[in-house]
Amino acid sequence: MLFFIKPSVIHLDCFTNRPDVYEYFPVNHTAKFLPSWWKNLPAVIDNKNVPYIEPTMRSCVGFNLFHQHGITIPLWSDFSFLKFDNGAYQYDFSDSRTQVETHDFSQMQGYLDPNDYVHLKIISPWIFSTKKYIKWAWVQNTWNLPELSQIFVPPAVMDFKHNNFTHINMFVNIGTMKSNKFLIESGTSMVNLIPLTDKKVKIHNHYDPDKFFLMAERGNRFSYTNVYSKRKRMINQKKCPFGF
Repeated sequence: MLFFIKPSVIHLDCFTNRPDVYEYFPVNHTAKFLPSWWKNLPAVIDNKNVPYIEPTMRSCVGFNLFHQHGITIPLWSDFSFLKFDNGAYQYDFSDSRTQVETHDFSQMQGYLDPNDYVHLKIISPWIFSTKKYIKWAWVQNTWNLPELSQIFVPPAVMDFKHNNFTHINMFVNIGTMKSNKFLIESGTSMVNLIPLTDKKVKIHNHYDPDKFFLMAERGNRFSYTNVYSKRKRMINQKKCPFGF
C-alpha cells in the first residue's frame, strides 16, 4: 500500500487597515518581484573574443533560489530623500500618511558614525501572524535597489507568532550618496523574508481594520526592556486570544 504524505504548509496571515495597500500592493512571493534588468538578460553571451559561450545571471542558482524561497512586502508609497549641503535632510512619502521612527545612535554605540548615516524605521501597514513558531530571515533585496550607495536594510531573524510587526529598518548613507537626493518607487521589493524551513508558504492577505487594530494593540510595549522575550513567555504560557 502506498502512502502519500502531503507536505505541511505555513499559513501566513497578513493584515492591513488600508484598502489602497491591500488592493495595489499585496504581500506576495518574492518570485513575483524579479527585477526588470534580470528579465531582459539573454540566457547566454556569445562574445567573439571568448572561445566559448558564457552564461548570464539568468542561470545563477543563488539568485533564483533567493527569489523562489521568500516573500515580499512591496513598498506601498514612493519614498523620496533629500540631503542639504549643511548635513540636514528631509524625506517624504507620496501617500502623505506613512510614518517613520528613528533609533538614536546611542543605542548602537560603536557601530556607525552618525555623521555619515541616518537611521529610519518605516512603519509598515502590514501585520503578520502564523500559528506555528517559524523563524524568518529578513534580508535586503539588493537586486531590486537602483543604487547601492543610497541605503541598506540590516539583516535580522523574525518570528510572527510572538512578534507581528513588519516595520522596515534602514540606514541612509548620507556620507557617501552620489547625489543629494534619491527616489524609491512604490512597488519596490526592499526586503526578502525567507522562512527557515523547507515548508511551503501560503499567503493570506486580509483587509481587516478591526483585526489589525487588535493585533497592533497586542504588540504595545508593556515593558522598557526585553519585551519580545517577556511576550513570548506569556503567550506560550497561555494560548494567545488573537491566534489564527
